Amino acid sequence: MEDTVQIYAPNLEGEYTVHNVSFSEVYNRLKDKETTANQLPRATDFGPNYGLLSECLTPSPVIHSILSASIRCDTDDRYVVFVGERHIELRRLTERLNLELLASKTDFFCKIRAAGLIDIKKGSSSSFLDQIKQEERDSPFPSSSRTPYRIPKQVVVLALESGDLAFIYIDVTAKGKLDFVVSTLKIPPEQPKVSHIGKHISVDSHSRAMAVCAWQDSFRLYEIHNAETMVQKMANGQSFIPLRHERTFQVPGTLLHLEFLRANDPELVVFMVLFVNKLKQSRLLLFEWNTNLPLSRATQLGQDGLRLPDKWGLPLHIVPLTIPTFFALINEHAIYVGKAADITSGNCRWKNFPIPMASPRDNRLVTSWARPYRNAGYAQRNDDFYIVKENGELFWIYVNNNQSSYGPGIETVGSGRLTGAVGTAFTFHEARTESSSDLLVAAGEASAGGTYLITPKRPNTPSLKDPLFIQEIFNWSPMFDADILNLKGSDRSHLSTPRGRMFACTGFGEHGAVAEIRHGIECRPATDIENQDPVTKLIPLHGDAGRGCFVLLCLVLGTSLWYLPYNTLDPSDAGDVVSLRIGENVKTLAAKVVNGRCVQVTTDGVYSTVLDEADVESDVQVPSPGQEWDCPSGYSIVAAALRDDMLVLVVKCETGHQLWSMALLPISGGDQDKFLMQQGGPIDITSQPTFLDFLEIGEQIYLVVENAGSTLDFYAFHTLGILTPRVRLATSEGLDLDARGEAVNTQAQSPVCESVCLLESQGRTFLLCGLRNGYVFYGKLDIETLDFKPVKRVRIGRLPVLLSKREGSCERVLAQSTHSLHQISIENSELVVAPIIFNQAVEPSIEAVCHLNHDFRSTQFPDPIICATDTSIIVAMLGRMPAVCTRQLEVRETPSKLLYIEKEDLLAVVCLRPGPLYNGLEDGKKASPSTILFLDPTTGEAQSSRDLRDSKYSDLIFNKRNEKIHCLCNWTFPDRTVVWNCILVGTSYQSSEDQPRKGRILVLSIKYNKLGSEKRLEIRKRNQISCPEPVYSLATYGESSIIYGSERTLSKIELVRNTLGQWKFEGLVTHSVSSTPTQITVQEEKNLIWVSSTRDALTVYRFNETPSPSIQRLYSDEKERAGRSHVQIEESFFLTTDRDEGLIGLWMPPDRRTNTNFIKTFEAYLPNSIATLRSGDLRAPWRPRNLSLPGIVRPDIDIIGTCFDGSMYHFTILDSAATNLLVYLQNSYLRVVYPKWKSKPMHRREHEMTKEGTIRHVHGGIIAQALEGGLGWLDEVVRTDEGVLDGLMVELFRGRGMEFIRGEMSTGAVLEMYLSELLNGVVL
Repeated sequence: MEDTVQIYAPNLEGEYTVHNVSFSEVYNRLKDKETTANQLPRATDFGPNYGLLSECLTPSPVIHSILSASIRCDTDDRYVVFVGERHIELRRLTERLNLELLASKTDFFCKIRAAGLIDIKKGSSSSFLDQIKQEERDSPFPSSSRTPYRIPKQVVVLALESGDLAFIYIDVTAKGKLDFVVSTLKIPPEQPKVSHIGKHISVDSHSRAMAVCAWQDSFRLYEIHNAETMVQKMANGQSFIPLRHERTFQVPGTLLHLEFLRANDPELVVFMVLFVNKLKQSRLLLFEWNTNLPLSRATQLGQDGLRLPDKWGLPLHIVPLTIPTFFALINEHAIYVGKAADITSGNCRWKNFPIPMASPRDNRLVTSWARPYRNAGYAQRNDDFYIVKENGELFWIYVNNNQSSYGPGIETVGSGRLTGAVGTAFTFHEARTESSSDLLVAAGEASAGGTYLITPKRPNTPSLKDPLFIQEIFNWSPMFDADILNLKGSDRSHLSTPRGRMFACTGFGEHGAVAEIRHGIECRPATDIENQDPVTKLIPLHGDAGRGCFVLLCLVLGTSLWYLPYNTLDPSDAGDVVSLRIGENVKTLAAKVVNGRCVQVTTDGVYSTVLDEADVESDVQVPSPGQEWDCPSGYSIVAAALRDDMLVLVVKCETGHQLWSMALLPISGGDQDKFLMQQGGPIDITSQPTFLDFLEIGEQIYLVVENAGSTLDFYAFHTLGILTPRVRLATSEGLDLDARGEAVNTQAQSPVCESVCLLESQGRTFLLCGLRNGYVFYGKLDIETLDFKPVKRVRIGRLPVLLSKREGSCERVLAQSTHSLHQISIENSELVVAPIIFNQAVEPSIEAVCHLNHDFRSTQFPDPIICATDTSIIVAMLGRMPAVCTRQLEVRETPSKLLYIEKEDLLAVVCLRPGPLYNGLEDGKKASPSTILFLDPTTGEAQSSRDLRDSKYSDLIFNKRNEKIHCLCNWTFPDRTVVWNCILVGTSYQSSEDQPRKGRILVLSIKYNKLGSEKRLEIRKRNQISCPEPVYSLATYGESSIIYGSERTLSKIELVRNTLGQWKFEGLVTHSVSSTPTQITVQEEKNLIWVSSTRDALTVYRFNETPSPSIQRLYSDEKERAGRSHVQIEESFFLTTDRDEGLIGLWMPPDRRTNTNFIKTFEAYLPNSIATLRSGDLRAPWRPRNLSLPGIVRPDIDIIGTCFDGSMYHFTILDSAATNLLVYLQNSYLRVVYPKWKSKPMHRREHEMTKEGTIRHVHGGIIAQALEGGLGWLDEVVRTDEGVLDGLMVELFRGRGMEFIRGEMSTGAVLEMYLSELLNGVVL
């Protein structure tokens, strides 16, 4: 071991501590002393050499454009493409008109400014009507499946903020995975202006030309290749760039819109430009290009263009009509129709068609328009499209060409209202429905969006009904505040470690809500039927006519029967109509419809009847005749299984338990008595099984019986229905072993099996066992030999796991445990668990569930299920693909701050009232624009009035002029004798219009008072602190002090009890600050105060008691940064935000005498600005936390960053070894996959840092992309790196005192396992 020397150095408190330093380190520092004397200390010398791993949990839900496009190489089917802020999504319209997410691309490191669609396979001679007619299916070019180089029918083109044009289509890999193929082209940076570059894209309807706004006062016109040329280019190894010639046009002003029109001559390309000149006049310019001539011959028609009337303002949209050379301009009040030829003459004969307004003051903007597909015969004479206003008002615009000689006439038909506010993302997507309705897709603007069906009404008949809502498109932006909350009633798993939930303040105005954001399968309730009887099992039984189904409710103390018609879902009691056994003392074990007859098995016998739906619907209800088989005396039935004409009973007798195999006989010739026949003799079993059912494995039917709590017995059926034991499988296999090699049968590993099912994945069959204590045990099953190879055990909850599978489905299964539902599937032999998230304010407590095996052929029920909760029976629609879903607690005001009061289990939400201030209820005062709403986090119900009042005196609490709430925090009142909880509220207000804003801190007590069976929330204003400036941040200090920040000061004040026993605030201590504090945290043991402010990412202050109370500044960041939030990772290490650049790791050096600046350990540039940093535990029980995983600093917490636009990130602090390894992998992958000429998914500054070798930030998205197809790309790197990777792996494991041993595995295989566990942890 190398000799060391002890060095004594002072710490922050001025005390000397011992540091052991090697002689070589001392020598190296002395050697470099001269070169480093004038430099700041580096983190590699004096601080932890940490790095950062960032993972995008979800991109921003904001959608700016929606395209209906055919962009897959292997099919011409149309898909819906969502274009977001920095990502795109591909969605497929299912037969039931639901949009199913197929793939997404999120590695655009810059904003997407505009999107367009190029039709590659559309010939130059095709008609303009091809754009709108439904019959278009054939292409004059060979289909993509027959071309040597597959090209799609259409290509999405994106204009990126970086100045690139990205051309995107979808190809399918050999494994069937959808892959985004991206090619980029740089827009030449001539006088670039980032605020305008690429802001507009427009494509000719024949896809012969494309126009792109290059910068503020010019645009670039491109000629587009056809399909044959593109195939030839790809055959020659050229990239997929469908553009060839280009030309730049200057515009004398700021360009607003580009749009191509339909020309009379099919050889002409006509397009128009709307711009605003220096005189703030709106003008139109017309351009023309003959496709028989070079693009350089494209010309502007006329000189100055056509000036639009000033009273129109700025037209919001230009809509080219199907009628040649005609177009429509749309503003918030009217639609103006003009002709292209009139633009050059300077005198346009505008036709004005007003848009209906709700009131004369209705100035809501028309945000978007969409043209539906129509047949050619209709489009020759007419045109129509939809427009939508920002509040969701929808209008159908009917264009008739037969009304006048000059041009078409327009009729505007009100068509109801879409839910939520609508922005620019609005389109029509073709849907083949029996009613020939139009399907509209709209993304919400600060609210949720959706898909809608609408049938256009004839002109002059406005619709009084809103379009039929089909599916919600979630939107949780803007996100003003967010936190990880451990609610008392939110964690249904009852595990030892509670799991946090992500809550956020989202939406504006009437769309404001507190949203719980989760990742899972959306489940939308269709009907909710009240039921107070506790249900243990639901058994659906389809009726004879197919108009509805009967549902057996197996209750704790009996059985009941409902009839559920499919058309209304309005249930009725069918107990008196059907000859089944129901009532309080009837315990149903199994039931099924077999050969048109319903067979019910109870503890007393077997019963059979016909489920005649006519009996339920008729006025005179006569029960259908039935058959009975009573269990012999001295025996009782304890379990049963039904399939086809086979029935197996588990019968309890004096000697134990037996299996009886029975055959269901056909009923004919009036013989109503004998319908059951026993086959073979009884088979003795050791105990009453917890599971009994049939499984179809391969082409063989097996009976599976749980035996003695830890094994499954498989019985095969032979001739005459005789049961023959085939194999016995142990559900304890794969559990932990003790020193003697025996299974450790602990409570957490209880092998008692409650349910069994089969799943298929990638040609393999898996057997799943739901265990009693909340685990799913699964393994691979050979369908020929029944050889079982256990894989692993995964925890779902705490209570028994009950598995149920939909008939005909072999890829997914529902798992019910601990009053929650989950969907389970298998990918690459790994169990994939997704929670079922009900789209309602109150999360139900699930007691039982079953699949409703009926194809509704309706948009409302793509995959229906029936759930029994503690209070009702729910029929719900189940989605298929996991996605980010939200549970909305509506506040209908703009929420800005969120606080959880754990003692009272309440959410305190700061809300800003929409609209102008209004008068209060007393003295003619105006109510404050801000208030606090107290919500029940489980139900979303408000526990107080919106005008918050003191419960004792009924006075308005926020009663100052224009008072706004900026911050709030929990506080424990220093008097231990009180029973109420306190919160502190920081505000600002105006004494008068000409006075600067002041501030105050309110102390509010919160307590529930019980009034009989009800409870009422009591809110009292206990005290207040008047401040000369607005209060923007708050924190508690010790038991009785408060730290608060205003615009120019950081202050501390203490609550003390005087001689009269009164509590008052005294001892104010202030310290001047250079910028406004935005977040304050404290470390009371060392009297430290940590502050993020508008000009400092982090500043450290210390409160000194002696010689006089004061606040002393200790450390700050050497660079001015717009700080917002911070989180403490270690005692001297912090992760902080920079509003403009991203995240910074700051380390506080121990010796303040030599350096008062933080040492920057890493800097990460992110595509989104992080608004808040929060830490907590978001690990799901099926993804347990691995505290021994090497390379992670603070593996016990999850660090989450949220952004204003709704995107969320997970951050992991890496030690030096892990950072070096992951940076090496990231750089190697970028070199292999992204050549020098190809833009990389990284910030420009980080790309430079990669070249410099100083980057300490690892993009989880790049690492995940590198893992998708395995690490085969790494083989070539490993062969040439001369053992670098092995060395990095050794250092990684050595950091945790572990030895890197590969065994028979390759380094790449070990690395792949490590990365998979590192990345796949947090689940919202």
